[in-house]
Amino acid sequence: EAKPASFTVAEQIEIALGQAFFWYFLVHIFAKSFEGRTYLNDQGERAPFEFSAVHVEWTLLAQFYPRLCIMAPRAHLKTTVPALGFAFWMMFRASFGLVDGLYFSYKKALADEKIQELQRLIKANPYTRFWQDRKSTAETIINYLVDWGEGPVAEVMLKGEGIMSATLERPTMRLAVE
Repeated sequence: EAKPASFTVAEQIEIALGQAFFWYFLVHIFAKSFEGRTYLNDQGERAPFEFSAVHVEWTLLAQFYPRLCIMAPRAHLKTTVPALGFAFWMMFRASFGLVDGLYFSYKKALADEKIQELQRLIKANPYTRFWQDRKSTAETIINYLVDWGEGPVAEVMLKGEGIMSATLERPTMRLAVE
């Protein structure tokens, strides 16, 4: 298997800014995971993924007030931006040690679906091209060695749980709740 191309200076700057600011991550890094994809908008029509000013506002709130509850109508990307996006950002900014987290939804089956979606988003993103999937056959557990092209700098783990059935097997550093 060929080694991925090294990051350009421009990409290294994007990575640094994406690690520092959730809003920058959303607009410049996370958006790359959605290129060519559509979603069902609030009008019931397929539309390309586009993050708006309200999504940037959510990221600013989430970065500085992580115990945040967002209430908005269906099809406004609530799960995509503050839940999946925040979980991805926490992994993206990992710089040492272990980032261990749980993704909570009402039922474990729904949380597992979101873990699978997040796994697809990570794999589709060109900025994670050096990340090493430690559980490539697992569908409902994310476990990567975060690597920016010069060797792993951190390990990230995320698994889904249902609020009604959660059992904490180990201390967890991060939680994302849908």
